[in-house]
Amino acid sequence: MSTITESAKILMVGGDEVTLGTSAAHMGFKYALDVQLADSATEALKKLVSQDYEAIVLVHREPYFDGIEFTKQVRELGNQTPIIVYSSDRKEESILRALGNGANFYLKRDASTEAEYAVLFSLISEAMARHQAEEAIAHNAKRFSMLIQNTSELVLVLDDDHSIRYVSPSVSRILGYELEEMMGRQFLEFLPQVQRSKWTDTSATHKQESSSSWRDEICVRSKSGSWAVLDFIASVFATDGGHETLINARDITEKKNQEMLVVRTNLLLRTIANIHQQCLRNSDSDEMLRLISEEFVDGGCFEYAWIAILDDEGQFSSITGGGLGTHIDSILDRFERGEPPACCTEALESSELFQFRHPSSCGGCPLASSVCVWGAVSSKLAYNGEDFGTLTLGIPKGFMDRDEERVLLTSVIEDISFAMHDFKLQSRLESSEQKYKAIFENTGTAMVIDDDEMRTVLVNTEFTRLTGYSRSELENNMLWAGLIHKDDADRFKSFRRTSIINPGAQKSLEFRLVAKDGAIKEVLGFVHIIPETGNGVMSMVDLTDQKKMKENLKHQINAQKEILESMVGGIQGLGRPIKFK
Repeated sequence: MSTITESAKILMVGGDEVTLGTSAAHMGFKYALDVQLADSATEALKKLVSQDYEAIVLVHREPYFDGIEFTKQVRELGNQTPIIVYSSDRKEESILRALGNGANFYLKRDASTEAEYAVLFSLISEAMARHQAEEAIAHNAKRFSMLIQNTSELVLVLDDDHSIRYVSPSVSRILGYELEEMMGRQFLEFLPQVQRSKWTDTSATHKQESSSSWRDEICVRSKSGSWAVLDFIASVFATDGGHETLINARDITEKKNQEMLVVRTNLLLRTIANIHQQCLRNSDSDEMLRLISEEFVDGGCFEYAWIAILDDEGQFSSITGGGLGTHIDSILDRFERGEPPACCTEALESSELFQFRHPSSCGGCPLASSVCVWGAVSSKLAYNGEDFGTLTLGIPKGFMDRDEERVLLTSVIEDISFAMHDFKLQSRLESSEQKYKAIFENTGTAMVIDDDEMRTVLVNTEFTRLTGYSRSELENNMLWAGLIHKDDADRFKSFRRTSIINPGAQKSLEFRLVAKDGAIKEVLGFVHIIPETGNGVMSMVDLTDQKKMKENLKHQINAQKEILESMVGGIQGLGRPIKFK
């Protein structure tokens, strides 16, 4: 997602003063935006006339403010400032009306949470980036129009054999040649091979008719080696012993490029939207990256696309791509040999987001030789300082240095990087969860995790053995405190509450459990409270057998004592000592 600059001026409009004020304060403080308020459509329209804003946020809450009607009025005035509707109205009809009347985005408002404001900020950023790109395209188109209106035409006169008899001085500006570099040479030399036969055939047809003309477009090679597109009118005149052809041509290369630019920008925006959906929709990272690579190519903007993925050690482990054809095998072979293409290694090492490469600098890469009219753009896929891999795209060389292209590619690269970070984080969480579940299950003592109401959330096998209840009877079904002996229940609950209020208090307690079969279990319990959730983790040591042994030993000692006392009394009754032999 493109990052908006600090203090970007945002107009926030709405009729509900509380919601409007809360939203404005949060967006201004949290994201350093220059938020200006308007509590009515009339006030907002006045502000739009006198000031420029980077974006408009409509805090729509019925019946205070009709943001959809306001959006319509803004667009009817010709104002194209991005509009984001932030509304509690969740009806599909309202969403379609807002977008149909010119809103750029529609965000359903639920509780105005931190996460919701983060999404709002993200939509403001994206709307601004797109608006900037659209304004740049419009500016370029206007500049081209002025150029065309003030450009002098190129004039050539050809002899019967298509040799150049005359060329106007404007040729140096349009094609880069000096006059003497073209005079006397064959005009056909400057045309692409595929257009030469068309020129000669058309010319021959019109020479037979004499004094006829035709109009067409043709590519002419400039001195730099690039192709200029000329819109021309050719007129054939009969002369003594032959014909001459007069060509009046104007350079429409820029126009063609602009047309291509508009088409490309639209295709790229559609591609980015589709990739964004892939990032949100897919639950499998490998499938997501495969579909993203294919989307880059299928969208019509890139010749090929491939993503090289890093393992946990920071080494390239796999690649996925689109438009590579049989070249995928050659690229895979390089990775297996430990010789990844330079576009990957340099993208990882560079502090710049993009690395642009001409095919001539990609020695040994099969793609460089097969798509020589394309260049390559590579970027590191990283988020929050962690590298996940690299993205390489085959891009027309004419678009490699275009600022608008960088803005749009930055947005999609950030989307892909964040999605890869999300998958990596999810994988680590799952691994951590499995590890701690294994420890919980195999610790050797009875353990239970409960919520703040002492309802069992999770128990291990040792706990089921101790109590005689199954997991299904316990987990999420039973208040396990109900298993505690009635004479110990109040003491245990006090102990549990104290553990939450005062984490430094007593951590262990002896109490009795009543098993499913009615047996009384003497246990020593240890508790730990998880601060973030309030859940308690209780570990219990079964003291039942130990207590019984201690009680039996006590009985034996008492019995022996009674026997000894009886013997001593009997001996004393004899009145004389007894000799033992």
